[in-house]
Amino acid sequence: MRRVVGWVVTIALVGVPAIGSPSPGVPPRDAAHCPDEHPVKGHATRQGAMVFYPPGSPQYDRAAPERCFASETEAREAGYRAGREERRPVRDRR
Repeated sequence: MRRVVGWVVTIALVGVPAIGSPSPGVPPRDAAHCPDEHPVKGHATRQGAMVFYPPGSPQYDRAAPERCFASETEAREAGYRAGREERRPVRDRR
């Protein structure tokens, strides 16, 4: 008789909603646009990073959103981080 012993591994993903819980944000209106009430674009990069782009950011028009958020705060709470351009400090060019 053969005895099988198995292990169960549970991984908690920070910022990812549990199965069955509502997803934060809303789906995009189409492949390139978010609804007016949720203008912040949430985008997953090829490397798997979850970034957001608020209106007016340099990458906003090029980003293809997977989720749309009402605010930057809502995007952060969903586990997204600011895009690279939004994280850079503004330098004084004198």
